[in-house]
Amino acid sequence: MCNAIDFYHLCEYLAAAAPGNEQQQKKWLKQQKQDLKKNQLLKVLKNLSTRMEPEHLADKFAPVRVGTRYIKNRLEYLDYKSAIDADLPIGSSLCNSKPFEINRFLVDS
Repeated sequence: MCNAIDFYHLCEYLAAAAPGNEQQQKKWLKQQKQDLKKNQLLKVLKNLSTRMEPEHLADKFAPVRVGTRYIKNRLEYLDYKSAIDADLPIGSSLCNSKPFEINRFLVDS
């Protein structure tokens, strides 16, 4: 059984919070993913905190705040480095990244 939160699911929160135009968003998200895989959660949270929306905004208009809260509430389940080091999957709700990898290969090909 896998104790890590699905990596793809977490990345959906980060993608919604990504700044800038499409190219900048992709670059930013790629860096956050690399940091998450190295367990550099504080670095990811710091990157988010520089653009935190005001509290008076509803959550649907505050993806940075929502993403930050999601991460902070689940820190104990975000040990992706240990999972990767142990050759455990991190990429699906069933902790089996193979279908995602196959789909990514088909899309990227």
